[in-house]
Amino acid sequence: MVIKQKCFITIFKHLDINRSLKTNMKKIRKKVLYGHNAKVYEQTLNTWSNIEDTIEKRINVERYRNRETDHFFYNLEVNDEHILFSCNSKEPIVYHNSAFLKTSNKGFLKYDFKQKKLFHKDLSILKHVFVPKRQVTDYLIKYCVTEQERTFLINTLGLDFIRSPKILMLLFDCPKLLEKVLEKKITNEVSLFKFYVSYYKKIKVEKLPIKYFLDLYKAKVNHKDAENRFFKLFKTSENIHKSILNYSHIMSFKDIGDLIDENILLQKKINYSRSHTALKNIHSENTKIITGYKIKHINKSEIYDKVEDKNFSVLNSEEDFFIEGDSLRHCIFSNDYFKEAEKKSGWFYISYRENGERKATAEISIVAEKKSKTKVFINYYLHQFRAKYNHSVDEEKHKLLHAFILKNSHFFIENTKFHNDLKKLKPVFAEAQTDAQKLEFY
Repeated sequence: MVIKQKCFITIFKHLDINRSLKTNMKKIRKKVLYGHNAKVYEQTLNTWSNIEDTIEKRINVERYRNRETDHFFYNLEVNDEHILFSCNSKEPIVYHNSAFLKTSNKGFLKYDFKQKKLFHKDLSILKHVFVPKRQVTDYLIKYCVTEQERTFLINTLGLDFIRSPKILMLLFDCPKLLEKVLEKKITNEVSLFKFYVSYYKKIKVEKLPIKYFLDLYKAKVNHKDAENRFFKLFKTSENIHKSILNYSHIMSFKDIGDLIDENILLQKKINYSRSHTALKNIHSENTKIITGYKIKHINKSEIYDKVEDKNFSVLNSEEDFFIEGDSLRHCIFSNDYFKEAEKKSGWFYISYRENGERKATAEISIVAEKKSKTKVFINYYLHQFRAKYNHSVDEEKHKLLHAFILKNSHFFIENTKFHNDLKKLKPVFAEAQTDAQKLEFY
């Protein structure tokens, strides 16, 4: 009898747990979360929608429409069959015979428990909701919900084990990864990152220090370009384990970006953990190989009129870039810097010469920084100034370069795709600020 009573008590407790789960499900079955100012805007739209006089409604539609920004609200629905999370917006619409509120879906995710499958549309829209308040920019503010709602959303979707916002954002770029998390097959950050690296980046992770690899990723990757370079490095590495452990040493090599891109292009794997001198030699070898392939297809046509003086000349054709790279043994030709110059997007490459012999190459960009009714501020940034074999250049040559740029400032402006009214402005030199040399235009 005692045994039966114990069984009965156990079953009763189990039923109680199921009941509590169902009651919790009912509590969070449907919930609406509002983005920045969306609740206020919805009330405004409802006021318009409730106007009974059709003519009045049609005439005043612009008064109630906000054209400055979209206002988003989010629907969360959880039940025994699925999880549905969607992003929507509303706007007043007036047609010939009707006036109504239109709801548009911007993106959604739906995980079906029976099919064990994720359905989705524009997950990139949804991921902005999960950006922590401290990281919200002016662009992202329209997607924002309160910190309390954000926490509620993370807990409801079962993402509460993810502490890093960076890893949380990763989920919404990788549907298969999100599906695994919603299936509860991934329940910690390390296994999540392990799946991401092996499935999306095609890197074998069995023998890697995956926890250290994850910490490195979170510390070093701050935008999409940095992430691409991060994984390109390991894809072109002979020994990924060593490259992870020596990451700081590798990334301190000044031409590491170009070297990684060259290895990707040549489908080449190297030992990145070697000395910087050894890496520089590999970089030079890669440049020679790539140049050998490209020389057959050189275009001799000029981008703009020749600008030069005793010491400087602006490189203005693909042939110019080839001769410069070949003479100074650097990658200005092999890494397609010519294409940047050809776009006329503000990037210029200047050759420094002594007695007609090429000695160094400078890379500058022209950027419009500030504009008012009376002034336009334009900075030129000196990105690099390298001699043969990428050696550094002395201070005296920097001063000569600065004088050359100021003397030919109109040339740089006219060959940069700024707004047309900039071409009519008169250049006046102002003091240099930080790493930029500043020109002031009145």
